[in-house]
Amino acid sequence: MKLVVFSHKVCWKSEHSPTNWATDGGFVFHMQALASAYDQTVLLVPVSKNKRSKGEVWFTDPSIRIVPLTPPYGSGLMRKLLFPFWFLSHLPKFISETRKADVVHAPVPGDIGTIGMILGPLFHKKTYVRYCGDSTLLKTPAEKFWLWYARKYAGKRIAYLCTGGSDQLPVKNNPSVKWIFSSSMLQSEVEKYHRREFDFSKEFNIVMGGRLIKEKGFGQLIDAVSLISDKIPNLKVALFGDGPDAQQFEQQVKSVNLDSKIKFLGKLNAAEVHDVLNTADIFCFPTYSSEGFPKVVIEAMAHGIPVISTAVSVIPNLINETGNEAGFIIEKKSVEPLAEKILYYYNNPWLHKVHGDNAKSIAYKYTLENWVDTIDEQLNSQWKTGIHRLRSIIK
Repeated sequence: MKLVVFSHKVCWKSEHSPTNWATDGGFVFHMQALASAYDQTVLLVPVSKNKRSKGEVWFTDPSIRIVPLTPPYGSGLMRKLLFPFWFLSHLPKFISETRKADVVHAPVPGDIGTIGMILGPLFHKKTYVRYCGDSTLLKTPAEKFWLWYARKYAGKRIAYLCTGGSDQLPVKNNPSVKWIFSSSMLQSEVEKYHRREFDFSKEFNIVMGGRLIKEKGFGQLIDAVSLISDKIPNLKVALFGDGPDAQQFEQQVKSVNLDSKIKFLGKLNAAEVHDVLNTADIFCFPTYSSEGFPKVVIEAMAHGIPVISTAVSVIPNLINETGNEAGFIIEKKSVEPLAEKILYYYNNPWLHKVHGDNAKSIAYKYTLENWVDTIDEQLNSQWKTGIHRLRSIIK
């Protein structure tokens, strides 16, 4: 079977990659996991001429073929206005690859994914749409369109999975739409991250990562640390990621005189993220942004690290799965409760160990192997033929 993926994820050529292709984030892990379940996999993605090294993640599976697209013109409103012309210039390539496909995969949100979502059914192909945003928060006309499409068309040839998790259906009035979690780790990787011995008398390390925007809650963490820094003299904080509000957060740190305690690490690749998590005592994620299934939370839990986060999307289910607490849930945009929970772990190492052990156990349920198997089960129940089971170890 041949899989064709329509995605807006920007990729680039890298002389360091064994396949000469690279990108950033978790896209590589998802695509290589899916590729292990198909005979052929083609990625239709925009390719940038600007080489990047910081945070670069390599494609290592030679069976994946990348069909380069020129990046869409402009940004914001200009991109929307020029997109039809960009689409027409690439239409022959889109049609050619869709016709040769057995299954079309369209990750959305994203304008290129939307093309696959429409062309797949138009050419009578089995189409698998994966909504990667928070389906409980629909703000823009585009978000409302993607979920309207799910309500209207999901079923039969169109499989629609929403990233996240809840006891409720992702979309009302259409039980064909199912939940799917997200992952970036193989089971072997979860196994190798042994929960280390924690000694708070030496250092107490807080880690937080994600896109550096105010909605992720970085500002709340900085303010919380300023409240308790004198109560935890050996406190260290590492923040990783990049984004438009990075400079604002750096200035905030300086304004509360925490330069010696809070360090900005910039954008990291997957291996570097796990190196940082391996030094952490707790992971904070006080987000109030739209989250589908934040992989970084599971990555932290795989290291046996308790998590302090907000009740956004699937996070409460992760931290309190089957009643086994693996952290604390706090109110959105809160500072004092966040500071109190950090201090509580510092003063109660026994609870830190209980929550850390629970976190490690929960992480085993969210491996890439289980991710592909879950997709397989969902598609099999809908299409009756499904996709191939994993044929080999995911590369």
